[in-house]
Amino acid sequence: MTPPTQVPYLHGQFSRVGGWLPPDPKILIGWVRKLVAEMEEKRRWSGPLGPKDRAPAIQAFDDVVQSSAKLRMLAAAMLDEVPNKKPYLTDPVGNKQIRDYDCLLDTFQHIMTTKAPEWNMCEYKIGLIACLFNAILDWPMATPSGYAFFLDQQVNEKLRDILNTWGDGFLATEASLYVITEEPGGWLSSEALQKLEEVANLEGQTLKFFQIFTCDPSQKYWGFKSWDDFFVRTFNTIDSLRPVYQPDNPKWIVNSCESQPFALQMNVKEHDTFWLKGQPYSVAEMIPSKPEYVDDPNIGFVGAVYVGMADVSSCDINKKFLQKNLPQPVEKGDEIGMFHFGGSTHCLLFEKGVKLAWVGGADPSTAKRNLPVRSALAYPYDEK
Repeated sequence: MTPPTQVPYLHGQFSRVGGWLPPDPKILIGWVRKLVAEMEEKRRWSGPLGPKDRAPAIQAFDDVVQSSAKLRMLAAAMLDEVPNKKPYLTDPVGNKQIRDYDCLLDTFQHIMTTKAPEWNMCEYKIGLIACLFNAILDWPMATPSGYAFFLDQQVNEKLRDILNTWGDGFLATEASLYVITEEPGGWLSSEALQKLEEVANLEGQTLKFFQIFTCDPSQKYWGFKSWDDFFVRTFNTIDSLRPVYQPDNPKWIVNSCESQPFALQMNVKEHDTFWLKGQPYSVAEMIPSKPEYVDDPNIGFVGAVYVGMADVSSCDINKKFLQKNLPQPVEKGDEIGMFHFGGSTHCLLFEKGVKLAWVGGADPSTAKRNLPVRSALAYPYDEK
């Protein structure tokens, strides 16, 4: 019998770890306030949205909520509980930004049809608001009622449809290119490019953005077709920019994703609880009952879990590695797939008893920058 899931408790610095939302609540409050003001200005001109005015994915979400007394109660309660629960208080002047369930639905629609993640130098220094839906749900979904509401399978299925509609119907279209510009606040502005280059360059490199990634600065939007096209941009020459570390040495484990280490846990049990991006997880909740692993004679079974967390609703697995085509051999450095619409997190699981020596850059307590994809990560050893 699986143990009941516990409601997360206040966990200090973990509230917004991982960079998916700014750690300073004032930045988040200001962004949500501005977003709601935009939505309400639009509503003043067009009038309140009714069932016929809502996008199909939004209306389908509402239909599920309205079909259940329990869900209706939780949807209302999770918003009512926000101002009375530390640290989910109202903003400094006492104004509750998402006032009620209808306001939440209208804000969903406003994001889904008009908004893409924007560059902001001030926010970059303290945490970009990259997950827009998560920004408005950050407080309500962490209340007791919100936690119960978002555990519901039907709610999650309809929310997934909203996120997929946002991704496929907006972020993957030309309409999202308003943020891919060289103007201040654009992802191709001088400030943004400088920071993107700092992150993408290996130690000692000083390559420019167009030297690292496939693009054409002479074209409008540098040749990118959408926000998502910009996000999933490819390396110009991945084998030289991100070479596989010791490709012929099967004992060396390489990094699975361009990412900064967040947590390293030992002796994790199947139903144990550990923290990943500030949320409680157990192995049983992260993998299916009959998972497919990579089996290597040097290190045993290895599980690679890619998490479409929050607004990142799409983990695009390459056709070769889809469930229906497994098992398949995996060569070190093979591309398994990619995240869409903003990036997320991943987790590597190793067999019990495997002893690994990790590279210095994999230590979450000291890591200052990303570990390059396909770079050295760990090496198995025997204790003798």
